[in-house]
Amino acid sequence: MNQLIERELEAKVNPLMKTAIDHPADPEVLNKIGVAYARYGKYSEAESWFLKSAALKENYLPALNNLGNLYQLQKKYENALAFYEKAKKADEKNALVYANLAVIYKILNRHEEMKNSIEKALALNPSLKEKTDFLTDENSQTRA
Repeated sequence: MNQLIERELEAKVNPLMKTAIDHPADPEVLNKIGVAYARYGKYSEAESWFLKSAALKENYLPALNNLGNLYQLQKKYENALAFYEKAKKADEKNALVYANLAVIYKILNRHEEMKNSIEKALALNPSLKEKTDFLTDENSQTRA
């Protein structure tokens, strides 16, 4: 099974690697490589590519947000918070960043900041209501 997964990952990453060779200064390509690795649970590799992507372009939102997501998956919540905060500074009008911040604030028991982040996310994109309702439901467990 691992060999099948490795082959599938290789099939996704190889074309991106070729593009990265042709366009080494393109943060979008490096970010896509990171996403591919993250989807297959290769977090160390994903982190490396996201960091490279973020280093190429200051305040590159996709890489910053993906680093936050990656650290959240690994339960490195303070690291996730730091990158979501950087993502927020990169684009203060991105509703998903505020929704991600709300999740981290809930995990860290920072409820006032969680509520503020939910309000900001919904003000920017009301369609996120269903995706953020679980955060304020007293009976729900945090999903990370």
